[in-house]
Amino acid sequence: MEEAPLRKLLLHLIGFSIYVLIGGAVFMQIEKEEDQNAAEQTLDDVVLKWMKTCNISRENVTNMLQDFRSLKENGYKPSWSFINSVYFVLQLLTTIGYGNITPATDVGQVFTIIYAFPGIPITLLALRAVGKLVNIGLKKANRPLHRKRHGMACPETQCPFLEKANMCINLCCFVLTWVVVTTVQARLEPEKSVVFIVYSMFVTYSTVGFGDFIPFEKHKSIFIVFVLPGLSFLSGLIDSVVAYLEKSNVLGKRCYKCVSYLGVKMKAKKARINSAVAVKAQENQDTVETDINAEHAV
Repeated sequence: MEEAPLRKLLLHLIGFSIYVLIGGAVFMQIEKEEDQNAAEQTLDDVVLKWMKTCNISRENVTNMLQDFRSLKENGYKPSWSFINSVYFVLQLLTTIGYGNITPATDVGQVFTIIYAFPGIPITLLALRAVGKLVNIGLKKANRPLHRKRHGMACPETQCPFLEKANMCINLCCFVLTWVVVTTVQARLEPEKSVVFIVYSMFVTYSTVGFGDFIPFEKHKSIFIVFVLPGLSFLSGLIDSVVAYLEKSNVLGKRCYKCVSYLGVKMKAKKARINSAVAVKAQENQDTVETDINAEHAV
């Protein structure tokens, strides 16, 4: 692999990381004020209701509801902290889109549209770059095994051994990541069944994101750590499958040409044999006719 393409792949990864962090910071600033206004509005309504119903002072009601703001922030709709904003950005750029956190302001919704248009292609390029980097490393690691199994004379450009090895390793890594994520989530959320956890991670890694089950909803930092490696191994698996199919297609064409060539050669050889047999038969017939004529002459 040349240095320039490798540098290009690394730039894709760096650009994607910077884009995610900038997007998280912007969404946090846009939606945070709306979060605070909603919490304060709800708190004022509750205070007035308690004052009228129980005929107590505002100070007493405020003391009784001192944990209300934190409870609101940890409710169904998460607050727009930086970690939650990055969590939303990853849902947006990977097209998972659970829907458990969404922009509520007009500015946030408009910025979502503007941000997603270049962001989704950047994410796809970054995941593809990760897959290619993984496969480049695996090829270097598997090259001695290829030479040992197939010999030094086997051309790497025509033999699909490395692509097959990459497919197997990427598949194993993806499954292993899935198992590790399932184990971690089962430890953090023991009330959820294993089927639920496996299903929720399938919805995540396939980027379907129904939103009915959300993995690591209360542990978003862990979700951010695990979602990208799984998607990267999946991208590497797809990249290795495509490379194998392309090389197999080339091999198929070569084999077809070889078989066609051999078929033509066999037909030509058969024609030559038939021609030689016909000539030999004609010679034998001429010899017999000559002998018969000689006997008649005698």
